[in-house]
Amino acid sequence: MVSPKGPVLVELNPRPMGGIMTEMYARLTGREFSDYIRDVYLRRPPRDVAKSIGPKTITARKLIAKQDCTLPDEIDLSWVESLGPRLIVLHPYVLTPRARVERDQVLARYVVMDETWTATMNYANILLERFERSIGIPIYHSIPMQA
Repeated sequence: MVSPKGPVLVELNPRPMGGIMTEMYARLTGREFSDYIRDVYLRRPPRDVAKSIGPKTITARKLIAKQDCTLPDEIDLSWVESLGPRLIVLHPYVLTPRARVERDQVLARYVVMDETWTATMNYANILLERFERSIGIPIYHSIPMQA
């Protein structure tokens, strides 16, 4: 496509980020990532979203089975509802009682947000332990990183 600014490549349905990254971006900034892409294309100055949301860190964790197994007859995740605004979203892909799961299978994914990097990472890792107890099978844990 040719515009007054010269040749322009317009890609339909591009995938700017994978997985849940665009959702995390929107939760953290209050803006859709597609708005950011459009602003860049239109050569608009960047919007300052940091002032409106304050300092925050967001991260995601996957619940991944360590071994082939069957999930227990009952899985109680009622506690998740009481976690408040730090838990942004939970995608329970395969958290069904008696479901057969394979080693390295992703069972669920969740996103958390907090004020600092350290608080966010600690909270995400604590939730891994709690999910493991609730689903009753061993899952992989993140290797703690130093702040």
